[in-house]
Amino acid sequence: MSNQKSQKTLKELKSQLQVIEGDLEADKVALANLQQKMRSKQSSVQSLRDKIKKLENPVVPQVSEHALYRYCERVLGINYDDIRAEILSNATVAMLTACGGTLKYRNPEKGYIVVFKNNMALTIDSMKKEDKK
Repeated sequence: MSNQKSQKTLKELKSQLQVIEGDLEADKVALANLQQKMRSKQSSVQSLRDKIKKLENPVVPQVSEHALYRYCERVLGINYDDIRAEILSNATVAMLTACGGTLKYRNPEKGYIVVFKNNMALTIDSMKKEDKK
């Protein structure tokens, strides 16, 4: 009897194992489906957030410095070499050399001030009427 009892117990255990393994496989499939559903919803959420962001912060068209430079050069006909030659006149270069490359040069005839540092013109401003004296 003991052998029959062992066989019955073994059969019951194997049956239980098959049921649990079947449930486990079903749970794996359900989990994979749920994960796919979650990824799809996360993608939808991100897409909606992107659309909201675009509506809240619309992109404003801009013009690069290079495009401005080319427009002035090619459309308005501005010759930058002539402008460089005017800014770096012989008199300006001589003063700049004498000052060691740093200078705030006033040109009252043309009405502007050029600020040089390390032999580089950093900025140019127009002179006020009292500065032209």
